[in-house]
Amino acid sequence: MTRIWHPDTVDASALHRLFVAGAGVLLLEVAAVLAYVRATGATDVPAWQYAYPLIWINLTLIAVAVAWRRSPPLSGSLAAIAGTYFLVLAWIGGIVSLGGSGGGLTVHTLPPGWGPMIAYESSLLTLSLVPFRVVGYLGLTYLVYVALGRSLGAGTVGLVGLLSCVTCTGSVLALVVGALGGGSVATMGTVDSAAELSLLVFALSIVALLWVIERPSNQNIVPE
Repeated sequence: MTRIWHPDTVDASALHRLFVAGAGVLLLEVAAVLAYVRATGATDVPAWQYAYPLIWINLTLIAVAVAWRRSPPLSGSLAAIAGTYFLVLAWIGGIVSLGGSGGGLTVHTLPPGWGPMIAYESSLLTLSLVPFRVVGYLGLTYLVYVALGRSLGAGTVGLVGLLSCVTCTGSVLALVVGALGGGSVATMGTVDSAAELSLLVFALSIVALLWVIERPSNQNIVPE
């Protein structure tokens, strides 16, 4: 059985609230970076390295805000597909991997967005939770959920989201984890070129999924 769903129209008050919320997020991010620099004295770190993860996070928040008005009703089948998609991204991106040293839980202090990086290693499983990666992948997952709710095939949406983000996953994360061993945030300078490509591909992934979501449709069908 199917039911017809139509997105609500965005009014001026909603746009105003969105603008105020965005300004608040930017202020919090700037305050967090300044507090980190003050606490660590890491004044030799290029501004780009502070901005990079925050751009990821902000792009994700903007995309979710844009897609929110088209969010379909809750659906178990769509949630299952989107959840599987997130697990695939997490696996490819190195957030989740099999095996480990058994070192348990550790927290690494890094600039806002890069950190705090939470790592957990057991003998069976390793988790490496870098905040901007987790936020970005959750955002992509939500966009896939909404796109599926727009009555598109799972294969179409998965192809747009997964193939476009494969190259923006593991390389930067691996370099960041390697930089931790040097004991200095400044050693993260080696990630610059990979980070630029990663950000570009992530942004294209966001745009591609939003394009799929915003495509004209005669009706939006959500499976029961």
